[in-house]
Amino acid sequence: RYALMGAAQAILAKDAVNGFLFQLAKLGIWNKNVNGLWENSPVQANDLTGVSWNN
Repeated sequence: RYALMGAAQAILAKDAVNGFLFQLAKLGIWNKNVNGLWENSPVQANDLTGVSWNN
């Protein structure tokens, strides 16, 4: 993923100097008893369909 982003940035640097890519940092803090949250989500959404609690 980072290699692809780097390649895309290199293409933009050559073709369109004023084009910038930005990826918002994913920060996650949750209770240790929560299961199913994505550590590195591929989309900018909070998919909670697989989330459950450990009792």
